[in-house]
Amino acid sequence: MNENISAEQYRDEIYALNKKLDLAEQQLMDTAYTDPKNPFDNPTEIRHYNSDYRKIEPEIKKPFYKLPLEPEYREKRNIKRFYNITLMQIAFRLISSHLLMFILTGIITSVLSFINPQAGSEFISDYFYSTISSPANMLVFLICNVAFAFLGLKMTDIPPSSLVNTCDFTLLKAVAYLFIAFFINHFSTVIISFTESVMNQCGLNMYNINDYTNYQSTPSRISDFVYAIIVAPITEELFYRGMVLKNFSRASQRCGIFISAMLFAFMHTTVPQIILGFIMGIFLAHITIKHNSIIPAIMVHSFNNSLGYMMSPLGNITSDIGIVTANSFYYMAVMLGLFALIAFKLTNKLPHDTPQQSRRSIALAFQSVPLIILVIYYIFMTLSYILQVS
Repeated sequence: MNENISAEQYRDEIYALNKKLDLAEQQLMDTAYTDPKNPFDNPTEIRHYNSDYRKIEPEIKKPFYKLPLEPEYREKRNIKRFYNITLMQIAFRLISSHLLMFILTGIITSVLSFINPQAGSEFISDYFYSTISSPANMLVFLICNVAFAFLGLKMTDIPPSSLVNTCDFTLLKAVAYLFIAFFINHFSTVIISFTESVMNQCGLNMYNINDYTNYQSTPSRISDFVYAIIVAPITEELFYRGMVLKNFSRASQRCGIFISAMLFAFMHTTVPQIILGFIMGIFLAHITIKHNSIIPAIMVHSFNNSLGYMMSPLGNITSDIGIVTANSFYYMAVMLGLFALIAFKLTNKLPHDTPQQSRRSIALAFQSVPLIILVIYYIFMTLSYILQVS
């Protein structure tokens, strides 16, 4: 050390060295601990959407702990626990909705028979189907969707408020998402038409539930509209993009997106709705993760369900000018949706799995017995509907 250095300069040098040591120590400690919101160090995932991974692997709280490539028994068991709890809610929702509708049908038809003993059973049945079944279905699915969504959230320690912590969502993005939904709807129609053509060549008819529902009464039409525009978007998003997506994203957001979309699609059990549900489900899950909220998905879901009501008057147009004008606006909206989707995908690519995540996501999910049973059930129901009408 220079002997001519002053005491003050000496203290300044010691202070600077201590600051450098503190900074180096802090940097070392920062790298020593695994980020519980991004334990796989995946830059393609949205960190603020992830749950705390310490609930699955408490060992990451220890300094310098790194997750192994293959999950150990405890970690694998904890991941599957979240998967299985979620899948059981889907199964309970399915069973409860059928059971509740069966009980409600029995009670209402009994009351109708008691009030009007002169009416025959066939008249009561026709009246129930045309007037009461739609409001009853809406009530049943509202109760089951909400009840089992909240039960699943409770059992997996997810605060319901965390599903609506909306961020980075603007009016411009909302409008773009609506146009994207319009394009997805059109694109799905093209795939559905192609699928129907292939099925017809094989001697099979495509079952579509809309072809077999013809509600005549005003209460049924109103309840059908309310369910499609309000009840279904809110309660189904709470269930599938809320509870289901959140839990299947525990180890991988990509897994959550595709598994939730698959289950959402299969839930509809008809080929047209399965195709649209899967494609739309991927987009809805993606924007839910991006914005950390189910609110954008509710908005898009409601708009998508309203398209049938908005487009139906176009079928009554008979003039050539009217048809050309309607088609021009329709395909303009489709092209705007395509451009909006391209712009969205350029800046918001789907998350990809790291090698560690690939051992903990979709492959592990399909080791779950409840998932295999649900998939087999939904496939069986879809095929049975097709065979019934073929």
